[in-house]
Amino acid sequence: MDPLTGQLMGPGSSVVIAQIVPGTGNELNGIVQAGDGISKYNYTWPTLLFAPRFGAAYDLTGGQQVVLRGGIGLFHDRPAGDTAYSQVGNPPVSTSRTVRYGLLQDLSSALEALGPPQINAVWPYE
Repeated sequence: MDPLTGQLMGPGSSVVIAQIVPGTGNELNGIVQAGDGISKYNYTWPTLLFAPRFGAAYDLTGGQQVVLRGGIGLFHDRPAGDTAYSQVGNPPVSTSRTVRYGLLQDLSSALEALGPPQINAVWPYE
């Protein structure tokens, strides 16, 4: 059922269940572009971080034949560049539409479904 008109779509319309109804709502609700209220780089990274490390070694035999070594530390990582590169496929730049029951010459009258977008995101560290 079209929420704007209340009209039922009829037989064969089950393929549009859970799809976006064209002309309703805000498709970009909750999506924020870099620089629009967040860092223009999508995330911020501190200049200096505390990252202590500790290492130890113990000679098990006393003749330096078998030495047990170990280490521990606090390591910081940042999002890989691959997550930023794939963001060009996010709305509003890119959409995904499925057209059913239509020929190429009458695409305008075929049943079109606009699915929810698949988002590639980076959490903006602040």
